[in-house]
Amino acid sequence: MARLSQFLLLQIIDTLWKEHLYAMDTLKEGIGLRGYGQKNPLTEYKKEAFDLFDDLFQRAKEDAIEYLFAARP
Repeated sequence: MARLSQFLLLQIIDTLWKEHLYAMDTLKEGIGLRGYGQKNPLTEYKKEAFDLFDDLFQRAKEDAIEYLFAARP
């Protein structure tokens, strides 16, 4: 069971990290438009990047628990 949980956690983190990097790239491309809305793009980037990172951890926790409870040893 320990090996299964390690394997599942690595797979989940790997998948979610790739999605996170893609989301960060998309955020980086579109953040410049915030300057037109009279907002500081750097501050907005930091806020949204933190929200994406926090979401990464929440999804990793939820997915890990879901898969571990569904796994059959």
